Amino acid sequence: MHDSERGVEKGRCSAQSPMAIFDLYGFFHGTWRFERKIHDSASKDIRETEGGVTFTPDGDVPGARLLYRESAEHDGPEAHSVLPRDLVFNFPTMTKGEVRFADGTLFHVLDLGKGIVRVQYENGNEIYHGLYRALEFGYWLSVWRIEGARSNQIITTHYRRLDG
Repeated sequence: MHDSERGVEKGRCSAQSPMAIFDLYGFFHGTWRFERKIHDSASKDIRETEGGVTFTPDGDVPGARLLYRESAEHDGPEAHSVLPRDLVFNFPTMTKGEVRFADGTLFHVLDLGKGIVRVQYENGNEIYHGLYRALEFGYWLSVWRIEGARSNQIITTHYRRLDG
């Protein structure tokens, strides 16, 4: 087990110090591979998914906006599926990002100036508690704890850069 993987399934990762990021656009821009574990507390199921993410420039202002396009393959008990997800990362400053859904709705603000940040998003009766942690230039992770009437999950995703 890689040192940085210890404890992340419970939303913790203290084995490796976070790396401060002062240019979010430069950090995220590019192509990434990810591995994801989804722990469902209600059913005790653990699902694993892997896929790719591209952060590509969008708009007329260089360094101001990236499109996050994720494609994941999932083998479920009933079928194999490809799960796309699109987000928009706006960068009003070099150190601050706004993560938005494809329709423009704000998901959360992102500041990795300390290499780690906790975020939160509420959607109806569900609350999403997120943690982003930059561990080195080509490696970061996110941990989401989703709580609500229909969900009780912990989703841990490790991202590794494929380019540059």
